[in-house]
Amino acid sequence: MDYQFKSRRVYSHFWTLYPHLAGRFKRPRLPLGTAWSREDHRAPVAGIEASGVYHCVDEAHELAIIIHGLGSGPDASYVEQMASHCIGAGISVLRLALRGADQKAPDFYNAAFIDDVSTALDDPKLARYSRRYLIGFSLGGHVSLWSAIKLEQSLTGVVAICPPLDLKQCQTVLDTPVINLYRKHCLDGLKRTVRAAKKRADEQGYALDLELAYLPQINTIYQWDDLVVAPRFGYRDASDYYAQCSVGPHLSQLERPALIIAATYDPMVPVEAALVYPQTDSLTIKIVDQGGHVGFPRALNLEMGGHPGLGSQTITWLRSI
Repeated sequence: MDYQFKSRRVYSHFWTLYPHLAGRFKRPRLPLGTAWSREDHRAPVAGIEASGVYHCVDEAHELAIIIHGLGSGPDASYVEQMASHCIGAGISVLRLALRGADQKAPDFYNAAFIDDVSTALDDPKLARYSRRYLIGFSLGGHVSLWSAIKLEQSLTGVVAICPPLDLKQCQTVLDTPVINLYRKHCLDGLKRTVRAAKKRADEQGYALDLELAYLPQINTIYQWDDLVVAPRFGYRDASDYYAQCSVGPHLSQLERPALIIAATYDPMVPVEAALVYPQTDSLTIKIVDQGGHVGFPRALNLEMGGHPGLGSQTITWLRSI
């Protein structure tokens, strides 16, 4: 039994790392997208925009807004793979950048920051779609679930892939080992985002209260959330941020169809959080032994019907609701 557990853990690391590494050398052939941006009128100062890359499929009546994970961006390989599946199925796509992730905004995001999603859903150019979906990976899945709970705009359904439903639990997993490549990858991306945001803010005369000098000393997710995220967004500390922003305890408020896909041996997001919350008429939870963190084999079967694979199974479910 112990051997089987260890082999599954190795398997989960493979499916977490392999798609990321392979994606660096073989990108999906996406049709040319156009830069998308729209001013966020909720922002503290004028001129702050939500942004991303828009792929318009002629005659499509469906739109998928795809949201990346922590420390990543809209050009992540898993985002592009999902976009490729959607476009191939005749669905228009917006690869949304969480605030500052594409280094264009003078600010940055947190785990419950849904303003950019709201700004996209308010865009008249995207209003023509009769069915609009959110597909979020990891933290992007967390943001997608919060969006489904809080936003009033037209939204057909949500798919959250490996979302950290309990932020404290996820932080503990990422921070426990002294050396953790996943943690380093996330922090490196977050630091790039914040440095770019500060530079943009200074250029635009926006008072982003952020001290960059201590960024090199931040080595854990807790330190990041405590020293960077909590002060910027008005939380007492990291613990207060986790308590207020974790979406898990609020899943019972879902009134739109939502699908959560979790992997039993995910090395970054503990599956235990997904086991706590009951399924409802609005919430479907699929927990699979195959795969790792946002990476799954081509034969993945969620019992949705249709072709196997994460992209195909996701689209099948969305079209069934």
